[in-house]
Amino acid sequence: MMIRTLSTLECTKLLAANRTGHLACVKDGQPYVVPLNYAYADSHLYAFS
Repeated sequence: MMIRTLSTLECTKLLAANRTGHLACVKDGQPYVVPLNYAYADSHLYAFS
């Protein structure tokens, strides 16, 4: 899989087509991932963990 930059339109379509995602963070040098449910409406992203 090649990593590339998504256009604004591609990002919008991706967010609108899905309802779940993963948020990766680092705390004290340790990475962790939090599963999220989200809603995307009127250019706003509402995330729930």
